Amino acid sequence: MQVLVRLATVVALVGLASPALAQSPTALSLDSESVLVNKTLGTQQWAISRSFATRTVSGNVFEPGQDPRFVFCEQTAIVGSILQLACYGTGRCEDGPCADAWDPIANVELPASFFAVGPQGAAGLQGLLGRWRMYDHLAAPLRELFTLEAIEDRAGIPTIVGADGAGHQVLVQRSADVDPGTRPVYEFIAGLDDGSLCRFYAFNRNGDVLRGRLQVAPSAGALCGPVVATYELEGARLGHEMMVVPMRLADDAATNPALDAARAAMAETLVERLP
Repeated sequence: MQVLVRLATVVALVGLASPALAQSPTALSLDSESVLVNKTLGTQQWAISRSFATRTVSGNVFEPGQDPRFVFCEQTAIVGSILQLACYGTGRCEDGPCADAWDPIANVELPASFFAVGPQGAAGLQGLLGRWRMYDHLAAPLRELFTLEAIEDRAGIPTIVGADGAGHQVLVQRSADVDPGTRPVYEFIAGLDDGSLCRFYAFNRNGDVLRGRLQVAPSAGALCGPVVATYELEGARLGHEMMVVPMRLADDAATNPALDAARAAMAETLVERLP
């Protein structure tokens, strides 16, 4: 019986990866920490969520007349816009230890658009205005708060001017405005200098979710060194009423006017220095 249950789950997972289901009934959790998906597939009802911080997918599979089944998937890689997942399944836990009850069931590939949330809304920079939580998947996942406040003209290029949770200036521009005539992979580029690191962001927006890459370089005054690492980047829009405790990369408790001036000067040219 357990084999038949596992087989049914495998078939359903393969069905979830169908191109016809690339976009799903989704919602963003109240804290913007995960995407919630509720999908009917044949006689089954799937209720799963994907965590931005851990990049894991978990949830339940319901079928009439049967006990609910449980699914847990770990993201093993991302290739282009395809998420590669290693998935496990289990039933009701009746004998412990329950953490040992999971069995491998399938490796699945899903388009990132499967977890898209919300309408596209305003195009270009206008659609980015607001508050976002950025998930930088460094050695350990790091959350950053971005508040993107206004669009200004910077050297003839429309530019969003905002700040991260520690007050460092963030600039965002459209790749096509920075380098006209090209067909960039990512629509937007952004940058900031926190005094110890220069961080360069390149990403696309799909509704209330951002996906792209983060490149990191050492910072020295008004200069950035060569890029030393590239990481996966995701972001989720925060609700207007969501209270956020900012998380900082560095503890800059003391005010340093010279450093602040260097950061401001660096912010003016960060987006032009993207590799």
